[in-house]
Amino acid sequence: MITNPNSATQRIKNHLSYKLGQELIKYNTGGGGVISLLFKLYHIKKTHHKYLKIYQQIIEVFPQLSYPPLKQCEDYQQGLQCQFHLSYLLGKALIKADKAWYKGGYLKLSKEIKEAKRLYGTFKEIKENLGAIPNLEGMNLELLQEFKLEDFKTFLNTSYKPLRNLLLHHFLHHFSFIIKHFDEVSLWLNSKEFKEKYEDINHPYPPLLNPDILNELLLIECDDKQNLKSVLKQQALKLSKEALAYINAGLDYRLISAEMAWEMNLPLPRRYEFVLMFSHGAGALAMNHFLFWSAQFNLIEYFYGGVAEVRYSNFYQRLLKENNNIVGISDTSELLYGGIKNRNKLWSLMDKKVKALVLVRDPIELIKHCYGRKWGTSWARLKEFDLNHSFEDVIKAPEPYNYDFPSSYKHLENQCFLWNTFKEHFPHLDFKYLDVREFTGSKTIETMKKLALEFGFNIKLSTEEQENMFVKNMFAGNLHFLLPLTLKIDKIKIEFSILKKDENLLDLRKEFELKESQNQLGIYILKSDYKELLKNHKLYEKILHYIQNFYNKLLERIKLEDELMLKPEDILEHLKKNEACCKELKGVLDYESKDLKANRPDIVDSWKYYKEFEKMCEELEKN
Repeated sequence: MITNPNSATQRIKNHLSYKLGQELIKYNTGGGGVISLLFKLYHIKKTHHKYLKIYQQIIEVFPQLSYPPLKQCEDYQQGLQCQFHLSYLLGKALIKADKAWYKGGYLKLSKEIKEAKRLYGTFKEIKENLGAIPNLEGMNLELLQEFKLEDFKTFLNTSYKPLRNLLLHHFLHHFSFIIKHFDEVSLWLNSKEFKEKYEDINHPYPPLLNPDILNELLLIECDDKQNLKSVLKQQALKLSKEALAYINAGLDYRLISAEMAWEMNLPLPRRYEFVLMFSHGAGALAMNHFLFWSAQFNLIEYFYGGVAEVRYSNFYQRLLKENNNIVGISDTSELLYGGIKNRNKLWSLMDKKVKALVLVRDPIELIKHCYGRKWGTSWARLKEFDLNHSFEDVIKAPEPYNYDFPSSYKHLENQCFLWNTFKEHFPHLDFKYLDVREFTGSKTIETMKKLALEFGFNIKLSTEEQENMFVKNMFAGNLHFLLPLTLKIDKIKIEFSILKKDENLLDLRKEFELKESQNQLGIYILKSDYKELLKNHKLYEKILHYIQNFYNKLLERIKLEDELMLKPEDILEHLKKNEACCKELKGVLDYESKDLKANRPDIVDSWKYYKEFEKMCEELEKN
C-alpha cells in the first residue's frame, strides 16, 4: 500500500513488477512450494488490479486526488533505482512471460530470469565502479541490455586522468545519454586520432565525440530540427561512414544542447572564418565596423560576458544560427570567467586552425584611452529637439576632465595588455598583428585591401564609401557617446549619427554643402521626407540655416573636447613620479610584448610613447 503519494520509492515499489519479483525471491530463498507460489502470485496480481481500479474510479470523481508526477517527488532518483532492483527485474520477466503465454512465453521464462539477474549484476558493477549511484533519468532496460560492461571498466581504469574524470562525470550525471551512445563514444575514444590528438599529449579537455564528424555534418545546411535526421540521410553519399553512424544515433551539434556540449568538452562549432583579438583602445570598434559593412562578417564577442560556460553557450548558439562569423576575444581575467580552469577550457574549445587578427597599440596610448575619456558620458542635454532649441539648449557647456591616476596599471593586463597571454593559450592560431595606426586616416583603405587579400574576403564597398565609413574618426571628442541626436520638425526627423549605409536615407551634408569633417558624423533624413521638404521653400531655408549653424558649432565642440582629453605625456609624467608603478608596468609589458617583439619588432619600434617609457625605466634602473 502507498502511504505517501509524494514518495517515488513507495510508488515504484508498489508497481506490480516489484511486488511479483519480491515474491519470486522469497520462493527462491525457501518460501514454500510451487503451488503456494502460483497462488500468491495470482493473489498479488488480482489485488494490485483491484486497487488500481479503485484509484482510477476515485480520481475520475476527484481529479485533485491524483498522485503528482514522479519527477516532482523529492526522492525521484532513489525511486528510479528501484526499477533496477532484482525484484523489479524478475517481476518484469514474469509479466513478459505471462503476456506471451499463448506463444510459449513461460517456456522462455528461465532464460528471461537469467537475463534479469545478468542486468542486475551489470547495474551493481556499474555502481561499484562509479562509487556512487548514477542519474537514472531516461534510463531503461533496453539500453542496459546493450551496454558493454568490460569496455566501460577499461575506460574508467585509463591512466589518462582527464578522460577518466570526464567519463565519471557523465556516467554519474548523464547516464542514459552515455549508455545510449556508448558505441559512438567507444569508437572515438579507441581511435588512433583520439590517441594522437588528446591522449598522447595529455590534453586537459578531451571531447567525448569526434568534433571532425560533428563539423562534417554541419556542412549540410538545415534549420529544421524536426526533419534534420531525414535531411542528413538524404545526403548520405556525401558523408563518411562515421558520419552516417552519428546521423543514425541523432548526434549533431544542432541536436545537442550547449549545456551538454560544454560538459562533453565539445569544441565550438567551427563556423567562423578567423579570430579577432584586441586590446581595448586598439580600434576594435572601427575594425568591426569595417568587417561588417565591407564583407558582412558577424563578430561574435562577449567582453565581460559572464562566466566561461555562459560565454560558451552564447558562442555555440550564435555559431549554429549565423554564417560568415568571426570569434572575438578581448579579456583574460580569470575572475570574469569563473576561474582559470573555466577560462582555459573555453579557450581550448576554440580549436579551429585559422588566422588570428590581433589589434595592438602603443601601451601608453592604451592607458590614455582607458583613463582619458568620459566613458559613457554624453554631453547632450537633449537627445531630441526642434528648431526652437538653440545649440546651447541641446549641448551642455564644456567641463574640464578630472583624472584620477591609479597606483597600479597591472589590472589593465586583463583587457589591454594581453598579447602574449593569447599567444601562449592559442598555439594553433596563426597570429597576424596589426597596429591601430595602420588603419587610421589615409592608411586605412590600403591596409584594408591587404587584410582582404590575406584573410580571403572581398570588399563590397566603393572607394568613396570606404573613405566615408572607415577613414573618419568615430571617437573624437567622445562623439560615439553623444550620438544620435534627433531634430524633429512636425513629422519629419533629421538624425545626427555615426555614418550609415542606407538607401532610404539622404545625407544632408552634401545637399546643404556643409564643410567636410574627419569625424564619422552624418546628418540623415528619409528621402521621402526630403522630397516633401523641397515643396516648402520657407521651411527648407529655415532648416538649412539651423543645421549649418548647429553643425559648425558641433565640429568646434568636438575639437575642444579632444583638446581637453588626457594626453600620453600626462601618463608618462605620472609614471615618472611613481617608481613602483613604473616598474610594475614594465614587468607586465615585458611579458606581454614578448611574441610581438620577436615577430613584429617594426610595430614596437613605431611606438613613440612606449620608447620614451622604456628610456625612463632605464634611467630609473641606473639611479
